[in-house]
Amino acid sequence: MEPLLLLASNKASISTSFPLFLSYKSSFQEKPKHSTKSHFHPSKGVPEKTPFLGRSLVFQDKVFTSLGNLRKTHFPFEPIRAAVKRRKELPFDNVIQRDKKLKLVLKIRKILVSQPDRIMSLRSLGRYRRDLGLEKRRRFIALLRKFPGVFEIMEEGAFSLRFRLTPEAERLYLDELRVRNEMEGLLVVKLRKLLMMSMEKRILLEKIAHLRTDLGLPLEFRDTICQRYPQYFRVVQTERGPALELTHWDPELAVSAAELAEEENRARELEEKNLIIDRPLKFNRIKLPKGLNLSKGEMRRLCQFRDMPYISPYSDFSGLRSGTPEKEKHACGVVHEILSLTVEKRTLVDHLTHFREEFRFSQQLRGMIIRHPDMFYVSLKGDRDSVFLREAYRDSQLIDKDPLLLIKEKFRSLVAIPRFPKRGSSKKDADNNEESNMQEEAIKVLHARLLKMSNSWSSDSMTKSLISSYVKFNDFRAATTIFFVGFARNYVFWSSFLDELQSCGGQTRRVLEVFGELCGKGVVFDSKVLTLVLKMCASLMDPWLGLQIHADLVKKGFDLDVHLKCALMNFYGRCWDLESANQVFNEMVEKKELAWNEVIMLNLRNERWEKAMELFRGMQFSCAKAYASTVAKLLHCSVIELGILKFGREIHGYVIRNELDYDAYVVTSLLDMYVKHNDLGKAQAVFSCMKSKRNIVAWNTLISGYSFKGLFDDARKLMNEMEEEGITPDLVTWNSLISGYSMWGQGDEALGLIHQVKSSGMSPNVVSWTALVSGSSQNGSYRESLEFFSQMQREGIRPNSVTLSSLLRNCGGLSLLQKGKEIHSFSIKNGFIEDVFVATALIDMYCKSGNLKAAYEVFERIENKTLATWNCLIMGFAIYGLGKEVVSLFEQMLGADIIPDAITFTAVLSGCKNSGLVNEGWKYFDSMSSDYGIIPTIEHYSCMVDLLGRAGYLDEAWDFMQSMPLKPDATIWGALLGSCRIHKNIQLAEIASKKLFELEPYNSANYVLMLNLYAMFDRWGDVECIKDLMSDIGVKNGQVWSWVEIDQIIHVFCAGENHPDEGEIYYELYHLVSEMKKLGYKPDVKCVYQNIDDSEKEKVLLSHTEKLAITYGLIKSRSITPIRVIKNSRICPDCHTAAKYMSLVKNREIFLRDGSRFHHFSEGKCSCNDCW
Repeated sequence: MEPLLLLASNKASISTSFPLFLSYKSSFQEKPKHSTKSHFHPSKGVPEKTPFLGRSLVFQDKVFTSLGNLRKTHFPFEPIRAAVKRRKELPFDNVIQRDKKLKLVLKIRKILVSQPDRIMSLRSLGRYRRDLGLEKRRRFIALLRKFPGVFEIMEEGAFSLRFRLTPEAERLYLDELRVRNEMEGLLVVKLRKLLMMSMEKRILLEKIAHLRTDLGLPLEFRDTICQRYPQYFRVVQTERGPALELTHWDPELAVSAAELAEEENRARELEEKNLIIDRPLKFNRIKLPKGLNLSKGEMRRLCQFRDMPYISPYSDFSGLRSGTPEKEKHACGVVHEILSLTVEKRTLVDHLTHFREEFRFSQQLRGMIIRHPDMFYVSLKGDRDSVFLREAYRDSQLIDKDPLLLIKEKFRSLVAIPRFPKRGSSKKDADNNEESNMQEEAIKVLHARLLKMSNSWSSDSMTKSLISSYVKFNDFRAATTIFFVGFARNYVFWSSFLDELQSCGGQTRRVLEVFGELCGKGVVFDSKVLTLVLKMCASLMDPWLGLQIHADLVKKGFDLDVHLKCALMNFYGRCWDLESANQVFNEMVEKKELAWNEVIMLNLRNERWEKAMELFRGMQFSCAKAYASTVAKLLHCSVIELGILKFGREIHGYVIRNELDYDAYVVTSLLDMYVKHNDLGKAQAVFSCMKSKRNIVAWNTLISGYSFKGLFDDARKLMNEMEEEGITPDLVTWNSLISGYSMWGQGDEALGLIHQVKSSGMSPNVVSWTALVSGSSQNGSYRESLEFFSQMQREGIRPNSVTLSSLLRNCGGLSLLQKGKEIHSFSIKNGFIEDVFVATALIDMYCKSGNLKAAYEVFERIENKTLATWNCLIMGFAIYGLGKEVVSLFEQMLGADIIPDAITFTAVLSGCKNSGLVNEGWKYFDSMSSDYGIIPTIEHYSCMVDLLGRAGYLDEAWDFMQSMPLKPDATIWGALLGSCRIHKNIQLAEIASKKLFELEPYNSANYVLMLNLYAMFDRWGDVECIKDLMSDIGVKNGQVWSWVEIDQIIHVFCAGENHPDEGEIYYELYHLVSEMKKLGYKPDVKCVYQNIDDSEKEKVLLSHTEKLAITYGLIKSRSITPIRVIKNSRICPDCHTAAKYMSLVKNREIFLRDGSRFHHFSEGKCSCNDCW
């Protein structure tokens, strides 16, 4: 069944089935009649994903068959027991060759490349005679001369013979290193897929080492690849030795090569069918190689086995019984997948038998492979049997060869080059080599003549021709030398030279090596060459050569031109530190425009916004002019990142004065700046002046600005004008409108836009649906957001990290802990957990859902913790009233060199006020401005008033309010009123309530507080006056409700409404209260602001929604499960006391989230320590 997000509610019941039923079941794919392909494509993700151990949270829309159903399926034939005769096939047998020469040469090459400069003496090689397996009397010089294509002898004297690799062999070696480095990601994928197929997702390293050569793994893979990727796998110690264990299951990888090729093969067969006319269809036959004839019985068994439902090698096979056709089907799939991962699509049968335990292969594995000649071929040639993936070969040649295999074949051809041509052999190859050598000699002769004719070259064209010729013959050193010393270079030819060099297999780093050799020989270069070399040092991150160039320039007193100075700045900015780059700029006597623009761009790239702004102002005083690209970068980075609109207007004036508004990129950046600073008037003015420079980016920017401000009529009008000017709205245009509508609570209109996008011929992507989901979440419409996500799943759109962050915000807002855990599981399986935004959203969700321990565990696993991550956890501890832990976390953050911001101090002060830490609160409030330069906002003043008031310092709170530089708003007066209710100060309460009735005349919470306060003092006349005031203004008490989640169903308890299990709840509550009274519980009748008897007040207290929700949770949930109750208003003192006694009587943990904070009740105590 497709995992859907079900949002259902009962019409007549308060009990509500609530959102996000992300259910998942084990599944096996039924894919009969499929032909396979050996290509390994880890990037493709079109086929279905096989679930991890039968359970997955992958959002798909396919119907699968469970393992249980698969095991019960009855097949009308017995397991394949008949032995298919093994026949020798020469094309395959010829692939197996015992190439002792190649192995010996590879051993010598391995020893040689470990030496400095890859040069070694024959005497030193003699030390490795035993490792090479050579006899003592074997002469090395004769051995090396047998391979002239690989080794060359350097005769430097009778007793000092040395050898090295030939240029071609060295190039192949470097190409092999490069390919291995580039293929490391592919090797990681191979290891992950191998682990994902195993039973326990763990394989001994010793067993993996058997497949090392076949998979293309490096010799030291245990210490390199296995240790570098802890996010995918890790090395663990077992009783049998070190093993590689999977740490991250990725459904994207759980796709076999057979599944990837199925659709392609099916399409090809359909094409073949269409080409045949008036001929019976015979496409259901098994394709066998030529010369392999099977009996009808054998063919029938193979066809029946082929038509069985396909079982993925990545599925859970723990329930498959040995000896059954299903188990053999799975085993064949595993062998097929392992062979598809190998380099040559073949391996030894003995290597596969090492994995019997991990893949539960039968004891007759060799016989099983032989029984399926349509898929595999077992060759008898060689010391041990080799198994081939038949479909990967054609005429004994691999169809798609691996890059490493191609290099290996080239190297084998070098090894096969004889020292002397064989007698009677064809002279064609020798003639070609001779002709090539003659051409190369002719080029060298021409080069020599040019040097003799003059000290300078005849022409640039002749020089370029020489360079191209040397590059063609792979003599990159000679080509680079001519480039450096041959003629006056320019920057255009520099790029073409590097492109030509790299296209022929040359390495850019070799250019730097030739430059260093020429410098060592005393060659003096001009500023252009030094500029180019410094740029190359910066791109290749070679800091030491750049430093050496700078040191030589200082020593020789070289006169630096502006291009060379800018190259130095760029080099220091990328390879060293920005301060050195700025120092180079400051030491310039004459600062030209290029230098000013370069230093500003360097500071912007390194996120030094303030320094860039300072340099921009200094440039204006020096009469230098900023480039358009510099201005655009300044607008994008400094203004938008720092939010300094004043500086942006300054740049706008500079653009007008210097006529830089011709550049569309600059004007679009100005437009974006005004939109993001909510100055739509200026943005419209800039847009009106653009006229002919209006591109689709400018239109989208202004439309999004109007949409996010809720001005949808203006946005629609702009969209119509856009179409009239011949510009078709793209998906970005629609997405900005969708996001705006959803953010402003108009979800139906946003969903209508999704359908309108479809009707216009475009397909809404993940950004479109995420805009819909996240916009509703930001608006507080959590339930609507989850409904949109359900539709997104039905559309088959895969969520991204932004979608998951929004979903987690929904779960936190609704305190849906179980749903949040399911999204957490999905994030882990799909690799989103590494995203810091998803991790921060997880912390927020767990904090708001009452699981602070899980939030802290997620926080601990984050490697690079951001400021937002720290703020989120600090606020989580604050709402639980754990003030000391808040202070400790804050100090840890400072120790991690994270600079706090205003949000951090809001969280810290909230923790102090919820725990009564007055001294700590004053300390951090004062340090805001004195130590960190942060100006306190109204939120910080509100926290301080609340802190002082709750602690009983009402006079100090009043004085603090009178002395604060900001005018007190409703939050500050509300904090003072709440403190007055706690400490029963009716005089200050009346002052605060009078202000609140003016600022928030329709907020019923302020009136209810005064009603409670007057009721405490039995001032029933004033109670009636407040009620009359509410009636005159039209203020009604808000709906008070509490809800508890049991078995993923939300049960809501509303004041004045009945619950279906009301009788059972009150029966249990009466018994519970009687037990609580025995322990000392006394109902606080002062919480009831009705003029009735105390006995009636006790009955009213029993009907409080939080008591009913807690009692229902105690009745319906298991005895070990914590009770989690959500209430939309502040908990009353009596319910707070009752909850403590309930946790003591029933020995249960109770988490209660009211309108402002969390209360954790356990063993008769609350986490707030009665400071609430």
